[in-house]
Amino acid sequence: MTLVDRVDGFQRRHPVVGFPLGVVYKFLDDQGAYLAALITYYGLLSIFPLLLLMTSILGFLVQDNAVLRESLINGVLAQVPVIGDELQSPSGLQGNLVAVIVGSLTAAYGGLGVAQALQHAMNTVWAVPRHRRPNPILARAKSAGILAFLGISLIAAGVIPRVFDWLAGPPWTILNTVLAVLIFWVVLHVSTHRSHGWLSLLPGAIIVGIVWQLLETLGAAVVTSIIARSSGSYGVFAVVIGLIAWIYLLAVTVVMAAELNVVRARHLYPRALLTPFTDDVDLTRADHEAYSHLVEMNRLKGYQHVSVTFDKNEDGVPDEPWEDRQPPA
Repeated sequence: MTLVDRVDGFQRRHPVVGFPLGVVYKFLDDQGAYLAALITYYGLLSIFPLLLLMTSILGFLVQDNAVLRESLINGVLAQVPVIGDELQSPSGLQGNLVAVIVGSLTAAYGGLGVAQALQHAMNTVWAVPRHRRPNPILARAKSAGILAFLGISLIAAGVIPRVFDWLAGPPWTILNTVLAVLIFWVVLHVSTHRSHGWLSLLPGAIIVGIVWQLLETLGAAVVTSIIARSSGSYGVFAVVIGLIAWIYLLAVTVVMAAELNVVRARHLYPRALLTPFTDDVDLTRADHEAYSHLVEMNRLKGYQHVSVTFDKNEDGVPDEPWEDRQPPA
């Protein structure tokens, strides 16, 4: 028995190793890095229209109190640390009523991209067949709901510490983390067009909430340090790179957390150690299920039927999973 066989056997027998490996392999199977990159791309394009829309709404709600308006807007921007300091007190949409309405609708539509990308990523992770996903109109309506929920949550997170001064410091850090967990718990549920239990999504939501708090704290410090050492156009470039990095790290975390939820809920572990690298492996039951889901996910019609079999020896006899070929203990 080779060293690779020993390591493979160990991780198959010990979930403490097999489970995280299963999460990583599921992330690779779903091309999670590209899903995160898609969210990052649309997130970068969406963030400025959404901030413009949000500041316009806040400006309208408290238009008679300039000091309170600036305080609330800056509180909301503080939730996006990479660009918060660079966009202090931005101007909202201005002009006559028609111009403001048209501008608001344009900004809202421009912000739908990131929610669409998020829905696509979550449906891919959960292997929702394409014929069961929302049609283009319903998908955008759902995206609008997700954005509205996130916007209200972001405003609340920015307003609470401004209203309740006694929450400043460690108490707010703890409360902000709890709020982030609850927010992402809802987002992970709503963005997937599949019924699954709320508890199955909680582990991933906890991870995303904690990472959000870390990115909000550490991200601001790192980017501020980079900008401080830059000047002129280099400073602007550093802000853009910092924003892309911040969104991508958050997107990777969201996708990886969703993968963790799926692997845990469907018990997609252990996986064959070398399955991403070669065909010469004995596939486990989790391998069979994971690869079958990837094929079945691409069904475009409800009456389109797909059957998946594995025949390593090409002898016409379907292979059994590795577990079914083990001698009884």
